[in-house]
Amino acid sequence: LVQRDSAVTRGINVNALAADAIHVLEPQARAQGVTVRLDPGPDLPPITADGIQIEQVMLNLMLNGVQAAQG
Repeated sequence: LVQRDSAVTRGINVNALAADAIHVLEPQARAQGVTVRLDPGPDLPPITADGIQIEQVMLNLMLNGVQAAQG
């Protein structure tokens, strides 16, 4: 089995990750006539996780939403 180095970091701001994902997604959403809005959670605690992986999951979910809204 191959193990990769852990990229887990502490104190990741979930709202900031969501904002970053929206920044990447927004041009594509706009081109498809979809408006993306972020309503950040005011009391979300920082998490311990791999921020890159969490942002990728968020981006994939948002892309799925854009594709569903377009149809």
